[in-house]
Amino acid sequence: MKTFPTKWQCTTVCLSLFIYPVLAYSQGDGVKLLRENGFEEIQLHETEDNLYVSLEDNAYRASYEGIAAAIQKLHTLYPTDTIHLLLTKAGMVQLSINAFQNKGEWHIATEYDDKRTRTMLEKEPIVASANWKADVVLYPQISLDNHRLDRLYNAALNIAPAMHMTLWRGASLTAQIVVPIWNNIGGTSDHVRPGWLTLQQTWLEGALWHCQSTFGLFNRQRWGIHNLLQRHLSKRCDLSLHIGSTGFWEADGMRPIIERWKRFDISLHTEYYIPTIGLQIEISGGHYTFGDYGGRIDLTRHFGETSVGVYARMSEDAHDGGFHFAIPMGNKLLTKHRRIRVRVTDYFDWEYRMVSDGKWIDKQYGIGYETSPRENRSTDYMQAAYIEIQLNKVLNKESKKTP
Repeated sequence: MKTFPTKWQCTTVCLSLFIYPVLAYSQGDGVKLLRENGFEEIQLHETEDNLYVSLEDNAYRASYEGIAAAIQKLHTLYPTDTIHLLLTKAGMVQLSINAFQNKGEWHIATEYDDKRTRTMLEKEPIVASANWKADVVLYPQISLDNHRLDRLYNAALNIAPAMHMTLWRGASLTAQIVVPIWNNIGGTSDHVRPGWLTLQQTWLEGALWHCQSTFGLFNRQRWGIHNLLQRHLSKRCDLSLHIGSTGFWEADGMRPIIERWKRFDISLHTEYYIPTIGLQIEISGGHYTFGDYGGRIDLTRHFGETSVGVYARMSEDAHDGGFHFAIPMGNKLLTKHRRIRVRVTDYFDWEYRMVSDGKWIDKQYGIGYETSPRENRSTDYMQAAYIEIQLNKVLNKESKKTP
């Protein structure tokens, strides 16, 4: 006996054939738009009133600028959807942003993870992989040291290009060389020499915990391994533990000097952000690289992309202080090759240290090291409360310009 489809079944099939291509085109159009604007590691899934997106931003200077640009561009294609966006780095989630517009006003909420968005995207393919793409960044280095009596300053000017590359999920490589332009110091400062050469692996990501390890050559002539374990207490407050084991290294011509890991350092950091005045407070203390115990407090004021701060440090019998800043520079690409991108550093950062007694310079009390040339208080600053405030400012400012 032959059976024929009912009117309802025919209608359902026809609607499915019509709606599915439109939805598929719409999702593909969103991915294409993000890719054309320089975003990578893109995943996108749309439901009836919600748009779920995951992406990595290697095109914009400020962390919140890239997020705001992605939200604005997606809103042109999906004007009625609530946007749920995961921002990643090396494939690991850094931040979750929920955004929707009501009567022309944007409402933004941030958190450190969103399991629902992860679930909605888990079956979506990743478009525009960031793996094995090299970003060559030109870092200027300026050094001024006025602790000597026979001259006004020891000074040095270098250019230090560094290659940053994502290898696989959670792993990134940094390789830098330092090219001297001018100095009055002599010795190794006259030679082309290695800068940072590191492999970094992030082990843990989530709403509460972040864990990563970095191995290689650091600054201040240290090499070894450094581990970071961070706990997000709230949108405003973080607690982190730093543990490292390092040795001395020096590039002496063609014969590098590398010593065993003889130094151990451990420190506990707590950080709190006050959104109303844009103030970042960081207090740390522990055992420093050269065997002394001490603590440090930093007060940093964020003016949009610019950060300016002061600090005070005490280490056993020594105490000192100073100021630091990070100011934006051009992030314009000098080349647009698919695999190699060359640019000037996004930010120029500098820290001035004033010691109360010259004898502490040689003993290097309170001195640590950095594991990346990108470390400052503006680059990749991902405090959830800070990003939320900046996104609300940027998006609502732009929406007022649009008639």
